[in-house]
Amino acid sequence: MSAAASSATKCSVVICTFNGERRLPATLHHLAAQTGLSPSAWEVIVVDNASNDQSAELCRSIWLSMNTGVPMQVIDEPTPGLTHARIRGVGAASGAIVVFVDDDNWLDANYLQVACELLDQHPEIAICGGRTEPVFESVRPNWFEQHSNWFAVGSQAAQSGEVTCVWGCGLTIRAEVARRFLTPDATGLLNDRTGSSLSSGGDTQLCLRAALAGYKVWYSEQLRLRHWMPQSRMNWTHLIKLIFAIGVDESRLKRYRLQLQRRKRDRAWIRWYADSRLLQLAWCLTALMAHIVRNPTSLTVTEEGNRQAVPLVFRLGNAAGLMRR
Repeated sequence: MSAAASSATKCSVVICTFNGERRLPATLHHLAAQTGLSPSAWEVIVVDNASNDQSAELCRSIWLSMNTGVPMQVIDEPTPGLTHARIRGVGAASGAIVVFVDDDNWLDANYLQVACELLDQHPEIAICGGRTEPVFESVRPNWFEQHSNWFAVGSQAAQSGEVTCVWGCGLTIRAEVARRFLTPDATGLLNDRTGSSLSSGGDTQLCLRAALAGYKVWYSEQLRLRHWMPQSRMNWTHLIKLIFAIGVDESRLKRYRLQLQRRKRDRAWIRWYADSRLLQLAWCLTALMAHIVRNPTSLTVTEEGNRQAVPLVFRLGNAAGLMRR
């Protein structure tokens, strides 16, 4: 079970989990159904991120019972936060390619094969991701289709090609690149998901930092997975809290986006704006007030399905993040 992977290991699947015993069985069963790679060509690393349930033992018993022949390690990361768990997983990985799989992701049967072939055939691509489809525990909310991207669901681009960022679910990255940006001594990293926190900017930060260093990020329609949508998240209150948290994270991520923009069109104002928290805050508050004036109904944030409330909440989160910096 915990045997070290072969030196020929091509792909390391890293599953980071916090209290995931209810979600992990389906995730592992879909992972065990992968085709196109021999058992010796890949490994599974489960990072138990300070869980207080039986996630670790459950993973060991399920994987053993499926007799896949694929080695699995279950390791601990006591410091809460998805970024800390990913750093731990990358450090333990022996594959040349790392695939991050959340504990509620169900990979299509050819996901690992397609991801590995894509990176083999295109050495210029360092990171790739694909399309996700939702699987609902209960009824799909009427507003879900309009806001599915906030839940990392749907298409990430109009077609396959180079993008700025991809979602963390199924994010595939060359191990050498992951080890450059996900290290224990790295500074300025977002903690990402920590317990009940809805912070979720770690994957975006990873992509942006890689893009700034000259690496290519790619979206592929051939990469498909399903994303479990539990009933507890399928309500308007949760969506509003999620959007606010993403807005907070954007206050840290905006600087990377502006630096990328300077690569295409270097202007003095971009440099000043990128380096000035006060300028960014002033612009954010101005846009916030303008939105309220144009759309006064946006203030009824708790009204389910109120589309005008979404940009309002995002900007409020962004302003809150800028004021905390």
